[in-house]
Amino acid sequence: MKPVPSLQEIAEAAGVSRATVSRALRNSSLISEATRTRVCDTATRLGYRPDPLVATLMARLREGRPRGEQPVIGYVTSHPPEQDWRRTAYFVRLFRGAEERCRSLGFRLQEFSLPAVGSPSLLARILRTRNVNGLIFAPMPTPGTRLEFPWDDFAVAALGTTLDQPGLHRVRANYFQVMTLACTRLREYGYQRIGFIAREHMDRRGSHRWRAAFLLDQDLHGDIDPRAMELVSDNEVKRTAFQQWAQEYRPEAVIVTRNIAYNWIEEMGLTVPEDIALAYTGIGGGHSILSGVDQRLEAVGAHAVNLVVEQFHHNERGLHPDPKTVVLDGVWVDGKTAPPRPAPTRKNRRKSNVK
Repeated sequence: MKPVPSLQEIAEAAGVSRATVSRALRNSSLISEATRTRVCDTATRLGYRPDPLVATLMARLREGRPRGEQPVIGYVTSHPPEQDWRRTAYFVRLFRGAEERCRSLGFRLQEFSLPAVGSPSLLARILRTRNVNGLIFAPMPTPGTRLEFPWDDFAVAALGTTLDQPGLHRVRANYFQVMTLACTRLREYGYQRIGFIAREHMDRRGSHRWRAAFLLDQDLHGDIDPRAMELVSDNEVKRTAFQQWAQEYRPEAVIVTRNIAYNWIEEMGLTVPEDIALAYTGIGGGHSILSGVDQRLEAVGAHAVNLVVEQFHHNERGLHPDPKTVVLDGVWVDGKTAPPRPAPTRKNRRKSNVK
């Protein structure tokens, strides 16, 4: 294998100083575009490849932080104070995963509230003043959000799909796989009439992948029954709406996005899981009485940090021409709300054959 050329060898081949080569490979504005292009072309021709660990170390040194001070990655939140994101387990788990990953890599994660600051341009000035060059944008309160921000000075990644524009590197749970896994496991456990109920807002947050996967499962196992899915347009799924839907569709199992239906089923004189089983699309890992899918939100948050640090390694800032999305699969967690159904007895099988 051909050895990687040194900066001095690149300098001699390009006819410039070693310092100029160093600046060119960092995309420094202290040299002209023509010189930077010539040096980079020469480096590529000679087979130069930057060492990502050295690049990260040098980037920290150039930021001029005092020895021992941890570099900061900013965690930008957009929920207004009255919608405190720390009251929602979904957002807390994302933050904790990112925080732990930052800690393991020698960074510190710090929240910056966009509503509290007031404007993206002011936030950018604050971040530059504090030498914060990497940002993770937390999920937005509203799906389809478009955000104007001075991107050029920052390595950026987004969580989820609610920040629609511009296109950023992002990490999200595999919503389609999560719903498919829930449907598949319920059918393996003996449930046939499966329903899905959620707010339309939640379906939009997943870019309608919940709905698409559920309808595909319905189609693969018979005709699509329009009664099987109830997307409620109100801010919350109402008890009366759920109970009316359950009486009409008579599901054996219901997939829900939030822990809202347990008490409502009991108010109908029914029990969970004997009469209606419940499977959740977002439960915590580890032991749980709830059955459903763990979206591994801590891992989602951690991978957002990986995306930012990767940009540090490559000395990349601003919007990338080819933004990528990292998608993490969820895992099924057995609980008590949707256990395997007992196999039918011979007596029950004889009854089922009587027409």
